[in-house]
Parts: sequence; structure tokens; C-alpha cells
Amino acid sequence: MNARSDLYELSVKQLKARLQAKRVPVLKIAACVEKREMVELLVEHERFSIGDQALARYALRASLADAQRNAITEEELTSFVFNVRLRADGRLRDRIHLCAWNQRQPVITEARFSADHKLTFTFPPNFNPFGDHFDDGFGLLLTWRLLDGGPCLQLEFNGSDGPQEFVSRHPKNWGWILMSGGTCWTSWPMPKPGEDPEIEDAAVARVLSSYHYID
Repeated sequence: MNARSDLYELSVKQLKARLQAKRVPVLKIAACVEKREMVELLVEHERFSIGDQALARYALRASLADAQRNAITEEELTSFVFNVRLRADGRLRDRIHLCAWNQRQPVITEARFSADHKLTFTFPPNFNPFGDHFDDGFGLLLTWRLLDGGPCLQLEFNGSDGPQEFVSRHPKNWGWILMSGGTCWTSWPMPKPGEDPEIEDAAVARVLSSYHYID
């Protein structure tokens, strides 16, 4: 910040030019009758500019730190529509030939987590990788709960524990990834095979190798 004494050395014309360069509103500049008022206006504007820069740096640091957070909150989980695919190397691989993702077609299998802890799937036509047990007519209730504050999601079938989905973040777009031995979920539209190495089966297996999970 310029010292007031240095600013007083400038002419009125120079002070006005500096205020204009800093995009101080014209009406504020015009309201200055004395040189002193111009100096004080410039000092005040520079003080707020420095504050804005500090806030911007803080916001950037906070965003970068948040991008490393692998614990998802219930509010975040319920705010997304997740895209789901089967893993070709997973326990549901016998049904992989039915999976649209592995036929290099856009994924349309969706999952929604509701605030009442229910989980609902929307499968593409003629595709239900889990078989008749996931048909609504069989009355299977799918629910969920977060474990350990959010780094792991426990799925439940009629109140009994099912697979655990571990939470990860995409290193570039910061999206949420859920993964287990059988599936991979993304909080953004699922890229086609080969488009994003971060969600390929090998990458999912590598991340899961650092966890102890129930599949």
C-alpha cells in the first residue's frame, strides 16, 4: 500500500488517473473536492483491494484442500445423480456383456441417494445387472448409511449389510467416485471407456488395494 505521504506528493491529475486505473467509480472520484479526499479514497480502495486478494488466496487454498477430502457428507451424497457401471474385473463380470458402458455407449444407469436413506436405481431398457432381486415387484428395500464420517458408504439390502462403496475424488475435476469390487460410480456423466484413466478398472483396483473392504 502507498504511504499517505507519498500520495500527497502526486498531483491531483495523477491521483485522479490512479483512481481511474483502479476502477474506482466515477461518481466517487467526482465527489472529491480536495486533494486530501482523493488521497483517502485511494488509500481506502487499496486497503479493500488487498483484502480482496487475501480472501481470494484463502478461497483458493480452501478449494484445493477440499479437493483432497474423501469423506462425503449426506448433503453432498443426496445432491448428486450418480452414474454407475460394472467392473469387468469384478464379481459381477458375468453380466458385463449387458453393460452399456463396456459396449462403448453412454451410460444411462443412474443411482439416487435420498435424504431418508433409500437408494434407487434407474436402469437402461432391458438391463438389470443385479437380476430379478432388484425388481420393485420383489420388494427389496435398498438403503444406505455413511461409515466413519463419510469415507465409506455401506449399502443395505432389506436391512442387511451389502457391499461397501469407498469414496474417492477425481484428481482433475474433483468429482466424487464410489468404488467397490463390483462397481464404479461417478457424480458426473460417466466418460466412455478409454477416455479417463482415473476411473478405469485398473485405477479402481489400485485405489481399493489401500482399503480393507467387504465386497
